[in-house]
Amino acid sequence: MNHSEIRLAPASIRALYVLGSVCVAGAFGTVDALAEETDSGSLIEEIVVTAQKRETSLIDTPMSVSVTTGDQIDERGINTSLELSYNVPSFSVQERRPGRQLYTIRGVGNIFGSSSLVGVYLDDVDITATGARAYQVDLSLYDLERVEVLRGPQGTLYGSGSVGGTVRFITNKPNLQEVEGKFEISAFDTHKGDLSYRARGAVNIPLAQDRFALRTTFSYSDDGGWIDQPLAGNDDANDTELTNVRLSGLLQINENFQALGTVIVHRNDTGASNVANVSLKDSEQRAFFDTTGFDTGLEVDNEFYGLTLTYDFDFGTLTSATGQLETDNSLSDLRLFPFGPPRPPLLGFERVEIEESEVFTQEIRLNSRSEGRLDWVTGFFYRKEEYMSTGEGIAVVGLPHPVLGTFFIGVPNIPPDVSFKNKSWAAFGNVDYRMTDRFTLGAGLRYFEDDRETYDVVRFNPMNDQQGDFDDVSPRVYASYALNDDVNVYVSYAQGFRSGGFNTPALAALGESETYGVENLTSYELGAKMTLFEDRIYADVAFFYSDYKDIQGVVINFELLQLVTKNLGEAEIKGVDLSLSWRVTDNLTLGLNGNYTDHEFTDVPIGGAQLVGDPIDLVPDYNYSLTADYQFNWGPNFPGYFRLVYNQQDTFVFINRNSSLIHPVDTSDIISLLSASLGVEIGGATVEVFGRNLLDEYGTITPDKHAFRETQYRRRSLGVRFAYQF
Repeated sequence: MNHSEIRLAPASIRALYVLGSVCVAGAFGTVDALAEETDSGSLIEEIVVTAQKRETSLIDTPMSVSVTTGDQIDERGINTSLELSYNVPSFSVQERRPGRQLYTIRGVGNIFGSSSLVGVYLDDVDITATGARAYQVDLSLYDLERVEVLRGPQGTLYGSGSVGGTVRFITNKPNLQEVEGKFEISAFDTHKGDLSYRARGAVNIPLAQDRFALRTTFSYSDDGGWIDQPLAGNDDANDTELTNVRLSGLLQINENFQALGTVIVHRNDTGASNVANVSLKDSEQRAFFDTTGFDTGLEVDNEFYGLTLTYDFDFGTLTSATGQLETDNSLSDLRLFPFGPPRPPLLGFERVEIEESEVFTQEIRLNSRSEGRLDWVTGFFYRKEEYMSTGEGIAVVGLPHPVLGTFFIGVPNIPPDVSFKNKSWAAFGNVDYRMTDRFTLGAGLRYFEDDRETYDVVRFNPMNDQQGDFDDVSPRVYASYALNDDVNVYVSYAQGFRSGGFNTPALAALGESETYGVENLTSYELGAKMTLFEDRIYADVAFFYSDYKDIQGVVINFELLQLVTKNLGEAEIKGVDLSLSWRVTDNLTLGLNGNYTDHEFTDVPIGGAQLVGDPIDLVPDYNYSLTADYQFNWGPNFPGYFRLVYNQQDTFVFINRNSSLIHPVDTSDIISLLSASLGVEIGGATVEVFGRNLLDEYGTITPDKHAFRETQYRRRSLGVRFAYQF
């Protein structure tokens, strides 16, 4: 792959023509939120973010942060983290099934290894994924205040799970003063698929004025599928039914003491994965492997309980954030296995897998009151996680037949059980000092200890008990300088860390290493944020370079047909994130956002999965989005709007050169998505017609072409939406 090229598919050219040539040459991006618009048409730079665990304006925050407001999420029709990722520079998401997302930020998000490489927070509570593949929790994006994507290592403030970065979902809090609410219903039809229906809403009720309020948010969707399983007799098999309820209560105990409690119940039932035989092109999409009797369903059940207490002292604020996340997933799947002699003609495993996990987190921190030249935060963090994966399966074997040719039979098989218990704690601190009115220096440090314990193959057998301790010190140093009131530049240095882990004793008995080592990332960043032309333009740019060492990955042990986790070498990652938003007129606002990333392995061991020069798995070289928002009047007292969003994401790869596959390098397709919406506002109501994926993109969004698991984005969908706010 030539990393110096940025390819534009024909769909890109068409979309660029639609959006016009009004974009600034060479710019790629919008900061996904620019706050409110003034009567003069300017863009206010004072967006408040909490990326540094204290409130700072976005333009003064010395790190690369993309913010997408709740309004923008609704306006762009964003419902999932996958859809969000197409609008955020250097953020990509893998999703073969709704409810199972893998995050990557700035080239860091390997699906193999001991733990997640991207941290995820709900308000102040850590909900980062646990489990063998670190699938992030499925969250509803409705009724959010904003989503902050923090790019680059965030180990100092957010811990070992934030090597690539951190994604923070900030909910709308209960309002203590007044009753308010909103609801909406929508329906849409998917090309070559079934109808879909959605209903959602939020209600805020102060039960004691200025003292106590409840906010309830609910979402229900019945999304029709578009991929058939003809032999199994299933049409539109990949349908999804989702229910999500979030209840928040805010209690103002006194003028200094506040308590926020949150409960979330999430249920997602999917009929099949979004894996299709895309080589069928315009004919009916159907599952590539379509043997009668194999179940392909997935149930994702999540429950979250959170309590955040804050107390204001004269000198600062003490915060306690407690969370409990419980997941219960049931997966039925056919997993194809790599071919390669001298093994028998084993096609794969049909399996039923149960995943259960509990994660408890507790953070206590003390923030200084932002007065004077010195700001600081210090705190303690504790995390306990338990995970178990168990199941049963059938080995699918192809046998020759003189008349029927090759046919497939199922042989009972018991996949390995996995169970682990991890406990970790950390102490952290961060301080910055304004040397002058324009120049600020800052530094942070986190000490982390991780006690990991794993049982494998035969659960709770002392012979298979594996234990290990890992520790790390993660520093961050940064400086920022305001060239004037409208331009701020910054530079930063940060490190990230991921614990090592264990392979099975059965693999160790065959000579494989029973353990694998820690993983480290060192990153440098230079950026600038600015407002121009009387605040009509907001722009930021960030250049980054990362040195990635001892990358955890997998090779295949062919004697046991199992994956072996090892440290597979070193890599370099460098690139740029660019952002722009332009208020062209009082009625027209244009935006662009995007990134370009150059990444490759620079050192690999003999017999590893990659070669020197190979790109890192699951990292697109570029992605960008173009947005246009035009406000107009249908008539007196009937304001209207027309919005366009175009996204393009480059191909990315998955490489395993020791797998015996004919094609050890697998790729996805370039994905080009165009969406539009046209609406009218009548009082507190909005009526809208919309189209998603108007170019009817049906290419594969995961690098699985040669593994016959071509995951497809939802086909072109046209629909209507009615919303009301009070």
